[in-house]
Order: sequence, then structure tokens, then C-alpha cells
Amino acid sequence: MIKAPDFDRKMLLLATSLARDAQNQTLLHAVLVALLDTLKVDGQEDGDQQKITLIRCMVRLVLQMMEEEGADLRRLVPILMSHLQAAHVVTSKVVKEGKELAFGNDLSWLWRSAYNAAVKGVGVWMENELTSMFGIASQLMEDSSAAALLEPETDIDSHRVIASFAHVAGQYFATRDQPQSSIRTLGLRTFTSEIDKLVALAQKVMTSKENDQEEMKRMSHIARLGLIYKAEILSELQDWDGLINTLKSMEGMQYVLLTTYEAFADILWKNKECPVHVLYAGFETILRLSSDQGVMSVQKFSRWLRAICTILLSGGRDADRAKALAYTQQAIDLLKEHGDITDTESDQHYPDSERSWLLATAFNTGVQCTRSLQKPEAKEWFEVAIALCQFVAGSPRQKV
Repeated sequence: MIKAPDFDRKMLLLATSLARDAQNQTLLHAVLVALLDTLKVDGQEDGDQQKITLIRCMVRLVLQMMEEEGADLRRLVPILMSHLQAAHVVTSKVVKEGKELAFGNDLSWLWRSAYNAAVKGVGVWMENELTSMFGIASQLMEDSSAAALLEPETDIDSHRVIASFAHVAGQYFATRDQPQSSIRTLGLRTFTSEIDKLVALAQKVMTSKENDQEEMKRMSHIARLGLIYKAEILSELQDWDGLINTLKSMEGMQYVLLTTYEAFADILWKNKECPVHVLYAGFETILRLSSDQGVMSVQKFSRWLRAICTILLSGGRDADRAKALAYTQQAIDLLKEHGDITDTESDQHYPDSERSWLLATAFNTGVQCTRSLQKPEAKEWFEVAIALCQFVAGSPRQKV
């Protein structure tokens, strides 16, 4: 019909009416697709509005077909995504051109339909389909926010964070399982910028809804996971500066928990390619931030401090030993406050093995300094060792 030399769009409108009367959804969908194709060619002034209206009709029709018993989801889901993606193409063009968006209500319906369809598809659709649908929903929400004549819809940012997280996480997990290649590396680098946008948007929602405890909990959890995913990616890419900068950027983020710092420590420690200076900078930053933000676990502190001191003392330089001595004195201050806690299951218990290690390290370092005729420094290390004796059961205080 469309290819006929005397084709008139009214023919399609008639076919649409006949298909609807016959309740033939497959034919109706095919006619609507053909009608949309004619609009793409005509280039009418109000063409964008007509396109969105048609796309909305097609999306509604496909959603109805998906609800039918025995629906072929493998065929229908890609069709649904193609229509929603077409809507994004239209709306993003309007936004870029700075035109007034005359179909805001239609766009709101479209992003909600995309989001709800993806949520309903969890556990039913293919994983790549879910990832793509959440991505399309996020794009439509971004279009809606950018084109809003007044304030954007109150719940749009929260839904956009969830959709973006599902999209980024799905893509990341799929890429992580792929064999090493330049394309895989490029994909991982792209995810870091997407995660930055995700965390920024989550923080925006937390700022606007600080009195909503449930929302704060949900957004902070997503932001923390985003930071951990980014750290994993940067570690794999061996972008050590990026990883340390990400860690430092967490300063002042009150929603960051001890488990987040633990995850960063594990990522640094487990990567055998991580340079010693990066390992030291990472653990030092973790120790400082966890202490400053009041989320410190004495048990974790003791192990992180041991890692830092081991790195510093292995270099054999005077400046590094001075830093290690300062950290050891910091451990003594902590032991004065928490040294009498005997419950080994408590996070605030300083493990006996770490106390013994501190004592042995302080004493042995003092001996090494004595042998190298660095008597003032040796005296400081022996004083630290003597101070540690009171916190180590059965320690030979007199010998020290």
C-alpha cells in the first residue's frame, strides 16, 4: 500500500480503523509503524508531536500484547525497546534544539512505562534486555527533566537513580565477564564517568530528601555501591591515581560506611600489581578518613596500621621510620582508650596478635637503630616498646 504510486496517508488511517475494529493487534501495530515511517519522511512542523503520539500508541499496544497469555516476549520486548528508543531520539533532538516541549505529559507516561516494564521484567526477561530497558528509562527521564517547563516531577530523580544504577551495574557485570580486549577496556573506562554521574545524582536526591529516612537509606546504598564498582574498575585498569583520587573524594561523605573503606582496602590489597606507594597512600587515606568520619573499627584500624607500618619500615629510610613511629604512637593512644576491652568479638577490641606485633616491631626497630648508631631514634622506639608492654599480656617489660 505504501509503495503504491497513488498512496495517501488516509489509506493507513482507514487500515488503522479496520484493524482496531477487528481487534487485530498485530495488524494494528504494523499499520502504526508504517504511519510513523511516513511522518519521518514528511517533516511536518508538528511532526515531533505526532511522532510521540504514535509511539505512545504503539508502546501501549505492545504492552497489552505482552500481558496476553502465551505472549512471545522474546519478540515483543525488543519491539518495545525500539519504540521507546525512538521516543528518546525525538525528545533528545527537541531538547538539543532548545524548542518548547509540547508533549511533556506523553513523555512522563513513556518513561514511567519503560521503568515499570523493566521492573516487571526482573526475573523474566533476558539480563541484557533488562539492562537496556533500564537505560532507556533513564534516558527518557533525563529528557523529561531537561525539557520541563517548570520544576521536574518530584519523584523523577529517585527513579532515575535506580534505573541508572540497574543499567550501569548490568553493563558492568556483563563486561567484567568478557575476555580482555581493547573494546572491553574502553567500556570499563566509560563506566567510570557514568558512575560519577550516578553518584552525583544520588547525592542530589539525598540533599533534597534529607528528612526521608527510607529514601536516604536507598540512595546512600546505591552511592556506596557505585563508589566500590568504580574502585574495582580503576584497579583493574591500573589507574592508580584515579583510584586514590576517588578515595580522597569520599572525605566529608557522611553516608560512607566502614564497609566501604573495607572494600577499598581489599581491592588495593588483593591486586598484586598495585605499587607499594599506592598501597601506602590508599591505606593512609583509609585510616585518616575512617577516623575523621567516626566510622572507625579498632580491629580494622590495627590491621590497616600494621600494613602501613610494614610498608614504611621495609624501605629503611629515616623519614619513613619517623612516620611509622608516629603511627605506632597513635596506636598507643588508641590502646589507652580501648586497651581494656577484652571481648574479642567487639569491633573496638585491639587484637592481641596486633599488640604483640607492635611491641616486637618497636623493639626490633630500636635494636636496628642502635646498631646503626642512631641512638636518639633508638631511644624513641624503646620508649614506645616500653609503653606497649602494659597492653601486652606476659610481655617482658624489664627486658625491654
